[in-house]
Amino acid sequence: MSEGFLDPLIHERARLLILTGLLQAENGRLSFSKLKELTGLSSGNLWVQIKRLEEGGYLSVEAVSPRLTEILLTEKGMNALDKYFQDIQRLFRKDGTQ
Repeated sequence: MSEGFLDPLIHERARLLILTGLLQAENGRLSFSKLKELTGLSSGNLWVQIKRLEEGGYLSVEAVSPRLTEILLTEKGMNALDKYFQDIQRLFRKDGTQ
């Protein structure tokens, strides 16, 4: 972890909601509508945040049919979340161990 810094792509509230929602989902996959319901984000805001995470390689978007789009947590996204959670835990350690 860079001293005092968390991954800014994950640390933003909306993106953290998206990634943790996918982390909890079966196979790391949710439909856009389910993700919208889960996060409480507007469609526009959700798409913007999904695109940012997709550009970072943390998730992928799959058009299953004209009416169904699924969002999938990638291995890179899973690894980034794991590191993010480890970094958070380090921040709370009183003994300063890494």
